[in-house]
Amino acid sequence: MKLLVVADVPIHRLDGGASRVLHEETTRLAARGHAVRLLTRQVDPAWPEAECIDGVRVHHYRPDQTHAAAFLFSTLIRARALFDRLLAEEPVDLIHLHQPLSAAGVLRSPRSRSIPTLYTCHSLAFEEYDTREPDANPILAALHSWGRKRLERNAIEQSRRVTTLSEFMRQRVHARHGAPLERIDVIPGGVNEMRFRPAPDKPSVRAKLGLPAGRFMLFTVRNLVPRMGLDNLILAMRRVVRGAPGALLVIGGTGRLRGRLESLVEEHHLNEHVRFTGFISEDELPLYYQAADLFVLPTVQLEGFGLVTVEALASGLPVVGTRIGGTPEILEALDPGLLFASPDPAALAGLIVDKYRLWAPQPEQYAEMSRRCRRHVEAHFTWQRHVERLESLYDRLLSESGRHRRG
Repeated sequence: MKLLVVADVPIHRLDGGASRVLHEETTRLAARGHAVRLLTRQVDPAWPEAECIDGVRVHHYRPDQTHAAAFLFSTLIRARALFDRLLAEEPVDLIHLHQPLSAAGVLRSPRSRSIPTLYTCHSLAFEEYDTREPDANPILAALHSWGRKRLERNAIEQSRRVTTLSEFMRQRVHARHGAPLERIDVIPGGVNEMRFRPAPDKPSVRAKLGLPAGRFMLFTVRNLVPRMGLDNLILAMRRVVRGAPGALLVIGGTGRLRGRLESLVEEHHLNEHVRFTGFISEDELPLYYQAADLFVLPTVQLEGFGLVTVEALASGLPVVGTRIGGTPEILEALDPGLLFASPDPAALAGLIVDKYRLWAPQPEQYAEMSRRCRRHVEAHFTWQRHVERLESLYDRLLSESGRHRRG
């Protein structure tokens, strides 16, 4: 199958869930014998216009980042121009769109209208924007939000089908954009179960990372933005350390809230119990999962799926999470007791301490829970399973449109 994938994010800098999904889908499809080209934004001026990454032919366009209007209009013009050039060089069977901005440029081309098109909604673009720090100018903020919503709705309306990673996001796309539910397919996210796996020796992993042995270690890795609920988790640590002496919370990730969160730690005298790692590299991320005793997902808004949740579970690391977004779809089938009653600090602390008191004196019970986490992922959330379902959807789209694979 000849595929053209269109996105706003890269596949060789995995700094978010959308990049991870895009990388796993495109490289695995290429490994299964499909001809995959990726049209995406040139985030770094040093990146070449065209390159091959793990079998995927990547083509970059460079937007004008002088100001917001220049960025938008140059994206529409240059993404379309690159699309027209690529299509003139080699026809495609199907277009798979991720995110609305690059998609908007491609969909402006008349050439796109005769090709079956699929849109993947990771999370609603305008809602993501609305949950960030407020814009200094509320009128501009409202315009930015409206523009993102309009571009995303256009991409959804022009695509023959839509995919989401969770039923939560399927219902959200239906409610906010009016897309018929029968046009939306849920293909859950996945995990590389060979890369994320339990540690044979947790103490040695901690030593390698410079983490203390013998402490009850909580771990979370998130973008440091308001919707992640990290302030609630830090406030919860005041109660956690009383119920689980020596508890240590390790927070990975970067974002504009770093200073505010560090101030919160200082204010509540939690310096000995909360540690910030900053950005965690691809090589070290599996080790942090292996080193921890419990992964905490304190999200307060818009958890479209939660790749970190299945990465942790694949590592044999139990996860406790809020009943937000797609998290219940992952955890309820494993153990409903892993879900917080609410996102407030008291509820977070209560469940964390309960799990500590259950597992600390009964290591064999913790080990069985660890094995259950791993089996749950192997049965439901592998990238192989994800890509096979995506490939079947591609075939159905081609069949419905009366087209056949080229080559």
